[in-house]
Amino acid sequence: MIKIDCHIHTCYSPDSLNSPQAVIAACCRRGLDKIVVADHNTIAGALALRELAPDLVIVGEEIKTTNGELIALFVEEEVPAWLPLEEAIARLRAQGAIIGVSHPLESLRREAMGREALMTIIGRVDFLEGFNARCILPGDNRRALALAREHGLPVTAGSDAHSPMEIGAAYVEMPPFTNKEDFLSSLRQARIGGHLSCPLVHFISTWAKMRGKIPMTKFYLDVANTRLQPSMGSSMRLRGDNKSHPFWHFGRGQCGEDRWGRIQERLHLQNEHRPEGSS
Repeated sequence: MIKIDCHIHTCYSPDSLNSPQAVIAACCRRGLDKIVVADHNTIAGALALRELAPDLVIVGEEIKTTNGELIALFVEEEVPAWLPLEEAIARLRAQGAIIGVSHPLESLRREAMGREALMTIIGRVDFLEGFNARCILPGDNRRALALAREHGLPVTAGSDAHSPMEIGAAYVEMPPFTNKEDFLSSLRQARIGGHLSCPLVHFISTWAKMRGKIPMTKFYLDVANTRLQPSMGSSMRLRGDNKSHPFWHFGRGQCGEDRWGRIQERLHLQNEHRPEGSS
């Protein structure tokens, strides 16, 4: 059996603090064999992480549609936000992705699809997320599991991690698979493990979004322009010239200038698809 966290975000999601290096380190500590990197409306973070750890990463995407969020695995081509639900599914199906619904019945998350919209597509998805560690009310996960059983759908479990400490909070243990065709049959034999995260983790996402809106604050500049560098003994000192250190990528590497450029470009594209009056 292998252990997979089926829902992780990187810093390519505007509400996440997970650098690619931090994700890999957390996976090693927690004994994860694979992860699904499913950033909001982009696969850039998943592709960046796959370059660093190709055996670890399944490229996914969490897609905001006009009727709630989908989560897709084995994505080859990015699907933009704010498409009608049917069109998003069609684009994913055309590229052979495996399609599911993240936190489908969560009552306290506005991005959740909800039962009414879900029932219109229940026959066209491959799985439901049956356990999301960021769900505040445990009954929401139980209702998702019950609905999946009712319709004969397999379920995934994921931490929905937006910070390194959340990674591995929820996972599935399932037989090994060799490709995406084998994935669903293995998933049907999976066991869910893990626990709910502390509800306070949602403040991490709030902070990440606030930091993105005020990138020129002194704190952001301090983080973006300095890196942790070991010094003599056990102490640490800040330096700005060590590009080989893993924390460098939190600054002007993959999670710095490149990150904000990608985010700004993605937000511009999303706004072009955003319906009038939506927020």
